[in-house]
Amino acid sequence: MLFGSGLVIRLLDRFPPATWLGAPAILWTAAGLIVSEPSLAMLNGMPYVELLLTLLFLALVVVARYRRAALARVGARPTRPAERREPRAS
Repeated sequence: MLFGSGLVIRLLDRFPPATWLGAPAILWTAAGLIVSEPSLAMLNGMPYVELLLTLLFLALVVVARYRRAALARVGARPTRPAERREPRAS
């Protein structure tokens, strides 16, 4: 177990884009857990619900990853929280 995880970490350090190969598997698992939730039993009968949730999650991850680059391309800047101003002494 330790040897295998060390090997995976070394591979990911050497090839960072390989993390995108594991993302769909993790997102598919998350969608499966959501659909199998007993309080959401109505989703169980819908066809392709796991696939649709996985694609939705993947789209959110991609948007979050490339948001800054897209804003820079159109010339906008991401918003930052307002800086706290100190009251001026009179």
